[in-house]
Amino acid sequence: MNSLQNYKHVIWDWNGTILDDVHMCIDIINDLLEVEKLPTLHIDRYRNIFTIPVENYYREIGFDFEKESFQIVGRRWMDQYESRKYVDAAVNPNSKALIEKVNGAGINQSVLSAYPQNTLDELVGHYNLKEFFDHVVGAGDIYAYGKVDE
Repeated sequence: MNSLQNYKHVIWDWNGTILDDVHMCIDIINDLLEVEKLPTLHIDRYRNIFTIPVENYYREIGFDFEKESFQIVGRRWMDQYESRKYVDAAVNPNSKALIEKVNGAGINQSVLSAYPQNTLDELVGHYNLKEFFDHVVGAGDIYAYGKVDE
């Protein structure tokens, strides 16, 4: 962004953009895949196939929801994520610098995430970023069905 004057509002994604958690997410899904004796993912494949709703991504990588429901597998993933989020993830320094630059230019900013609202609020606060955002909008549950209705 060489010139910010053309922007009125910037909408940020949280996971993988502001919060650098991609390697942690891959580690967690690989743990779940190993339990199911399914092939694990490398970062390039993850980036190529990850999608929202997350349930479609889980199907793509081999989970059989006839054997075990998406809600159970999704809960396992989220439990691991929650236990590691402050240890194995951090704010991307490039994103933070750009957020500060956009803020300095007087441009409104928001965060939109498929991450649950209460946890998104907690993380944005933990990383001292709340002051930069006019809106922090997360999902209603842990299953990342989408962002459209939020």
